Amino acid sequence: MPTVAFRIEGLAPRRVAELLGERGLFVWDGNYYAPAVTERLGMEQTGGMVRVGLVHYNTMEEVDRLIAALHQL
Repeated sequence: MPTVAFRIEGLAPRRVAELLGERGLFVWDGNYYAPAVTERLGMEQTGGMVRVGLVHYNTMEEVDRLIAALHQL
């Protein structure tokens, strides 16, 4: 599954996930059972990362909605 992990400066990963969820876009936040990675990247103590999983059934419209929502944040 293609997966993208990211952070938005000034927003905690949990808050980004909540804001996207309010827009009907569902993502995950945290360390995804890989705390060694987030610790090594220095992100464990501040909430990890936001993770988006895109699969074959996602439409281009959904991807465009996600990109637009991220720009708004």
